[in-house]
Amino acid sequence: MTHGPPWVRRIALAAGLVSLAAVAAALLCQDAPGAAPTLDGPDSLLAAREFAVAERRIGEYLRANPRSMTGHMLRAQMALARDD
Repeated sequence: MTHGPPWVRRIALAAGLVSLAAVAAALLCQDAPGAAPTLDGPDSLLAAREFAVAERRIGEYLRANPRSMTGHMLRAQMALARDD
């Protein structure tokens, strides 16, 4: 029973190793799942006039939930409350 020329086996082995390396790299480079951003806290930040922190948190939430009416309303409230 022959397996063909040795160079064919080497190419097949190399292709298999490259495929395994690509899968391993894809798995290792995935973003680690973090906690989903929430709207807990921006109300108190707006009341304390901590606009930079509130804006960052609301922005993070809206990137994760772009259709959130509550997030957009908080952003609007923040814009109206700012003096600048």
